Amino acid sequence: GRFAPLHCDIVVKVDAIAKRFFVIGGNVLQSVSLTIVPALTEEGRALRPVDEDTLTGMRTIFAHLKLNGDAVEMNALDNTPTIRALDIAVRENIESQFLD
Repeated sequence: GRFAPLHCDIVVKVDAIAKRFFVIGGNVLQSVSLTIVPALTEEGRALRPVDEDTLTGMRTIFAHLKLNGDAVEMNALDNTPTIRALDIAVRENIESQFLD
């Protein structure tokens, strides 16, 4: 093995109203983290990540996979300690950085 600059984020929530994806990824600085990725919609099309030329340092290679397993509650991520710890001010601050 040679080093390969690969990274994977898994979408854990799609917030169509606020136009954002919540993704969890690992192997960046040897950590696992939650990232909120801004999204947009176009007439008659599905929600998608903002183009990479709009966001510095991000690439928009995206795949949507569907788990063939038992369903969990629709708002399972919202009930986790991490998301509960994000108060409204923090969420608004994060959103304003990407959506302004």
